[in-house]
Amino acid sequence: MSCMPLKSLERNSRRGNAKRRRGAMMILIAFVMTAIVAVTALAINTCYLELARTELRLSVDACAKAGIVELGETQDDLKATARAREIGALNTIAGKPFVMLDILKGTYTKTSSGGHEFIPFNDSRFNGTVNALYVTGPDIRTGAGKGTRTTLMSNIRFGMFMTSCAIRSDHDVSLVLDRSGSMAWDLSNKEYSYPNDASGPRSRLQAYFSPPHASESRWAAVRGAVDTFRQVLTRTPDNIRVGMVSYSSDYTFGACVSTQVSTDLGMTKNLGQLLGKMDSISTKPIIGDTNIAAGLQAAIDQVSDGRVTATKTIILFSDGMKTEGSDPVALAKIARERNIITHTIAFSSQADQNLMREVAREGGGKYVFASSASELDDAFRQIAECIPSMLIHGLD
Repeated sequence: MSCMPLKSLERNSRRGNAKRRRGAMMILIAFVMTAIVAVTALAINTCYLELARTELRLSVDACAKAGIVELGETQDDLKATARAREIGALNTIAGKPFVMLDILKGTYTKTSSGGHEFIPFNDSRFNGTVNALYVTGPDIRTGAGKGTRTTLMSNIRFGMFMTSCAIRSDHDVSLVLDRSGSMAWDLSNKEYSYPNDASGPRSRLQAYFSPPHASESRWAAVRGAVDTFRQVLTRTPDNIRVGMVSYSSDYTFGACVSTQVSTDLGMTKNLGQLLGKMDSISTKPIIGDTNIAAGLQAAIDQVSDGRVTATKTIILFSDGMKTEGSDPVALAKIARERNIITHTIAFSSQADQNLMREVAREGGGKYVFASSASELDDAFRQIAECIPSMLIHGLD
């Protein structure tokens, strides 16, 4: 029996080990390649689904925002719905057309816990102000938002559904100003104390039937405060319209005439017109008594005829006591039941602070007292900053 040389045995052993190593590497390479392909496929499909989700988010947000803008411009919910659907039709989800499932109008309001909630118009809690549209989608019958994604290993079924709520920040504000005879008094907080004119002191009778002093009268002080009010509102991003009502009493003495109440400025975005109207009033004598309720009722009528998308606010100003007319506290309560907020500002020692405080309490608003021109300026600034701001929200 012949024996193989030792060197030949070593050579054959090395060849066998090499073949076994090559076989093991092929298995490892095949496994790694399969894993790489699987991970790549998973990543691609994850990106695909995320892209579809992003398209869906953009679509429902675009529908909601387009609808609320249309509603604010036209005050017509049918046109708003049509516009939302029109914008939705321009979008695709995973290559398929997006069709909005539903749209609800309602109010977006703050809850007692500090959060926010959408209340649809057909809910018993709806307060009458349509400031939000709630969009849901897509309509699954169209196929957008659902489907099957094929991978190397299996078919992945997916379904998507989202909502979006767009809120429009509209405000209709009625400014109610006292133009009774005391508004021509000076700023000393004394009754029947009038500023001197260029020719010197005047009698009470002369001062009463003269236009208010351009800089030292109570009317001049409230004009300056209204200018501050205007500047604060102008800096806000909200869509604000302001109207102006003034009140006194029906009184005639020769050529001097006072009317109980007048709507001096209809709702307008041009807040600079407030000062022009006040300047016009100041060219004539400011006379008559104080019918606060008449001014408040005119303001309620003014904002009630405003936009359905607007939060409605009244700012009631007085420097004196109610001398005639009905109960303004009862009117403020009625206004609050109609979702109209009433803020009040009392000016001077002669103002009925208790009455104005009660009007604000029943009206759900803020009460501020001012005894000087600077405090009055600050009071109107505080009230202007009380008018709430709301932004656009997208909600999952």
